[in-house]
Amino acid sequence: MEIESATRRLSSWLSTGKEFNLTTGLPKHPEFLFRISGEWKGWNNFLNISNNHPCYKSNIDQDVIDNLAWQIYRSRYAP
Repeated sequence: MEIESATRRLSSWLSTGKEFNLTTGLPKHPEFLFRISGEWKGWNNFLNISNNHPCYKSNIDQDVIDNLAWQIYRSRYAP
């Protein structure tokens, strides 16, 4: 299940990972852009969420999938 989710995430990164939302000016996939620059520390850090917040665990779960997608990306596309 995680592999499938990570593969879908990677596909999304490859198709729109470097695009920006025209309304907000924010990247559509900050987790991808900031990984490329080496600045990504996870969704909870990005969103400034504390460990007692209701979304904390789901963000950790998403980080696991994103980390796997990043590993796949690096194995396929890293120089």
